[in-house]
Amino acid sequence: MQDKIVLEAKNLKKYYHRGSEIVKALDGVDLKIKGSEIISIVGPSGS
Repeated sequence: MQDKIVLEAKNLKKYYHRGSEIVKALDGVDLKIKGSEIISIVGPSGS
């Protein structure tokens, strides 16, 4: 059961503006998380 995928996301995109520039933080990311895994997402500020 712990190897079962509990969260799946496909083609994630996150763009933001920095002045007149578009920054692609995520561009077409696929993600699969199994029940036995521990993950974290940390930004530049550490939060």
